[in-house]
Amino acid sequence: MNRSNPFRFDLRNGIRFIAKKFLVLPLLVSLVCFEFMLRLRETASLNHQYAGAQPTLGDFAMYLFGGMKPYIPNPDEPFLFPVSWFLVFGICLFLTLYYPVYDRDTFGKMVIVYSGSRTKWWTAKCAWIIVATFLYFFLCWILLIINCLLYGGQFTLSVSPYMSDIFLLRETVPPDQWNVCHVLLLMPPLITSSFGILQMLLTLWFRPIICFLISAILMLASAYFCVPVLILNYAFCIRSNEILVDGFSFPSGIVYALALSLLCMFIGRHRFRNFDLY
Repeated sequence: MNRSNPFRFDLRNGIRFIAKKFLVLPLLVSLVCFEFMLRLRETASLNHQYAGAQPTLGDFAMYLFGGMKPYIPNPDEPFLFPVSWFLVFGICLFLTLYYPVYDRDTFGKMVIVYSGSRTKWWTAKCAWIIVATFLYFFLCWILLIINCLLYGGQFTLSVSPYMSDIFLLRETVPPDQWNVCHVLLLMPPLITSSFGILQMLLTLWFRPIICFLISAILMLASAYFCVPVLILNYAFCIRSNEILVDGFSFPSGIVYALALSLLCMFIGRHRFRNFDLY
């Protein structure tokens, strides 16, 4: 391996570092898909127009990445945190958190010497987080496809009207106008990779576990407060304006994710130049 090329070094060693941890994904995705089928049967039993409804790949994906509808504080409606959504995104953030810190404290010092640039090392780690995050969600999609086939679902990314009942939505765009393929495919990895870079930036000041706790608090805040400044709201696919009348815009989510990533990369590059490695 040519250590003068930090990204090639990370691509091999970084993926190897987290590969075994990916084994948790089949169990997680399968459990969420099983829960979705139970919810679908319950919904169909309460609403006979959905009797015999055949789930789609888009339905499985929406249940996995959808999160929860906007929460309006109400004493008669308790706040129910979306556990499966938290696990999917939280596990990804946790998986991409430790390798940059581990490499920085071990082999990274030699890589910096070989490459002759701390900026190259930092940029390579940012690129690695993006690649690892997209790989994580690619594997999620593979597992969703497998579960969809096992449950006899339709191989289409369209989202069925009964999903509004499962998520208890009220003011929605007419179901025949739902077009969420781009939201389901791009928003989860884009938003998560930007937060992964933010986590890595924070490790220049704090211990990794503290950085993850900050991410967890922001996920909780995003579930409770439906405001654009908490950009994790854009990772709640059910809150997209493709489904909700006053939902979040897909282009705005891309702009915010890219802006956060570039800002963290810029700040981190300057911070890492003066970071004490010894």
